[in-house]
This record gives sequence, structure tokens and C-alpha cells, in this order.
Amino acid sequence: MSSQKTIDPEVQAILEEVGRDPACKLLRVPKLVVSPVSQAPVRDRDSTLTRVERRLVKVHRNDVAQLLLDEAARRITEVEAREGRLLRYVNASTISAPVDADVWRKRVSSRLRKMTGVEDEVVPEALLKACVGIDQAGDVSPVQLATASLRLVPRATTSICLGIALDQEGRVEHGYSTLIETIDRLPSELMLSYAWQGIACIEFEKGNLEGERLALNRASMTAELRGDPAMAWFSACLKSGDRKDVLVAASRIEDCIPVGHPSVDEYIHMRTRRDEANRWKPTKAFHRNFLSIADRLPEQAWRIGHALSNL
Repeated sequence: MSSQKTIDPEVQAILEEVGRDPACKLLRVPKLVVSPVSQAPVRDRDSTLTRVERRLVKVHRNDVAQLLLDEAARRITEVEAREGRLLRYVNASTISAPVDADVWRKRVSSRLRKMTGVEDEVVPEALLKACVGIDQAGDVSPVQLATASLRLVPRATTSICLGIALDQEGRVEHGYSTLIETIDRLPSELMLSYAWQGIACIEFEKGNLEGERLALNRASMTAELRGDPAMAWFSACLKSGDRKDVLVAASRIEDCIPVGHPSVDEYIHMRTRRDEANRWKPTKAFHRNFLSIADRLPEQAWRIGHALSNL
């Protein structure tokens, strides 16, 4: 079970002060505006800051940036639990709807926690609206929260969350460009894999299946998180008839997923559900391609191909 913590009283107090002062603009983000990901963090000597904002930046910059990132990630998780849409590659398949909302929420939350360090700390919505929102009726969005966080600390992790949140809102091109811009600044292979998986998903949504395969290839190269994107890459290559890359993807699955590992069954279940929902059926060409390489596939990849061929 995840840990739960309370907001630091000093941080809450300064955010309440920021929220009460209409002159405080630092954290306020219009609903449809996104700042450039590569912008420099605000300096405590910036002439546009109010007295309380200057104190926030000087003393509580990192704490507030992390709190805003936590809330952005948590809200992304809630959207995923309802829609199962964007993090489909991060979560082992290209499924279009969750098998079970609670299971899906835990799965997405676990991955986001690993990436961001998110803890179960719920910030009052009224406080976030006062600090980040601008005269809006609905809740503060993950895009607004991630954008405000980036103004304080330009973490690559926050940029990934921003790209994911933009795509969830249907702002696909903005999400794509945010993730692409983030690639060169990522400090770990784990986050690099997440970014490429997000890009793969957006390419899929745009109908660019070649771009999807290329991004999944990149995502499955990283040492820390290769199994899920490797299986997705294998499936995409098999469907496209790419015999060269399908064997490379199969080899990558064999390298990172032991025979009998439950992730293969989980992937097959989710993948076949998604394909059935989209009414995808294997063509004669698909069957020929699969049969032509079946005896060269490791068991894990063969099982995925066999499941797809029997839809």
C-alpha cells in the first residue's frame, strides 16, 4: 500500500497567501495555454514577482514544484482509470478501455509513482484553483499543474507528464512536440522509455503506424523497462508484415521476459481485448507472415503471434 503524507504547513500557508493575492501570477496558468518546455525556471530576483512569490521561489521552490507534479500525475491516473487511453503502451498494451477500473488505476498509479516519486497527498481543490486556476468553473487540469510546476523547476519528468496530459485533452500535436522536445534532456533510461512509449501512442492515434513502430523500437531498447514496449513492437511489426524487425523484436522479448512470466499472458489478454473492440481480424497475409517465421520465434513471442492469429 502506498504511503500517505500531509502537506507541509509552511508550504500550505504560502500557497494560501499566493491564492489570496490577485497580483500573484507566477503559478496561474490559463486553461488552454502551455509554456515552452525548455523555458528557464523563474529566478527569485525576477521583477515581476510579488513579495510572497519571491519567498516561495527562494525557500519553497522544490517543494511546491513537486506538489504540483504529484497532483498532475494523480489526475492523469484518474483520467486513465476512466478511459484507459494514453498510457496504453506504458501499461503493457494498446488497449482502448480498461479491463477493470480499480486494477487499471493501481497499475497506472504504480508506474507514475515509480517515475515521479508521487505520494498519496491530496491537495484541496480550492487551494489549487486559487493558486493555479484563472476564473474557471471546473477543476484545475493536469496540464495547468504540470505547466506551473515547470515554471519553478524544469524537470524532465514533469515534461513527460505534461506531454501525456496534453494528449489526454486531445491536444495531440502539443503533446507530441512536448515529448519530442523532452527526449534529449531525460536523465534516466526509465524516463526515456516512458517518453518513447508516449510518442508511440500518439503516433498510433495519428494513424502513423510506421512512426508507432519506430518509437516502440526505441522504447524497448532501454534496460529498465523493455518488456512491455518490446511486446507491443513485436505485435505492430507482425501486423505490418515487417519480417526483419519482427524477429529483432522477438529476440528482445526473449532477452527481457523469462518463459512463463505472467506479463505475457497479461499482454495477450489486453491486446486481444483491444483488437476485438476495434474489430481487427488477421488477414491471409498476416497468417502467411506468421507461419513463415513461427518456427524461428522464442516461446514468448510465438504465443503472442498465435493469439493474434486466432482472433
